[in-house]
Amino acid sequence: MSQGGVIIDRLVGLAFEASGRGSLVKLIPKLQPEQIQPLVHELEQINSNEVAWEDVLRNEHRFIRIRIFESPNPITWVQELLLFLLSHDRSSIRAAKEQHDLAVAQLRLLTAEMALRCYRSEQGQTPLRLDQLVPKYLQQVPSDPFSAHPLVYRPQSTNWLLYSVGPERGDDGGKRNGRILQHDQNNPTNTGDLFYDSPW
Repeated sequence: MSQGGVIIDRLVGLAFEASGRGSLVKLIPKLQPEQIQPLVHELEQINSNEVAWEDVLRNEHRFIRIRIFESPNPITWVQELLLFLLSHDRSSIRAAKEQHDLAVAQLRLLTAEMALRCYRSEQGQTPLRLDQLVPKYLQQVPSDPFSAHPLVYRPQSTNWLLYSVGPERGDDGGKRNGRILQHDQNNPTNTGDLFYDSPW
């Protein structure tokens, strides 16, 4: 529902996505590999069709230009411009982008988590690297939107650590974060890494 929309449309879309993702997270332990594999494929399709943040910003700027510059009344033009400047400060746009990136990261983590469970069930062991999931279980290794590198994966006997470095962009070695909080980039209050089932 975020496709073709502005920032507010994306934020509403993220709320709906979080609701659906939360329900799926609760189901994972109850699913069999033959039920998981089609879901992995669907989640990869959703990820490939996910709206890009650059598109959201482009739509936002187009919408503002239409509202501001097409007004025939100069007083209305000034009012609209002031409203735009007040509502589009850098911190609010940065916070919206962070919410977007959190959603992208959790979708990719969820997809990789399910693929790992399929691999372990069928192979009787965990893979040494995420690229061993390609192409049978995943089309490609998911990247972390906060680092532009692959998601962090560390096998641990019959289990694994799989996480994103999260909004603070530092690898805390698999330390779980708390509830995601908006923060000042220069003074982060939320540390820890992001997992597929991390709370929002």
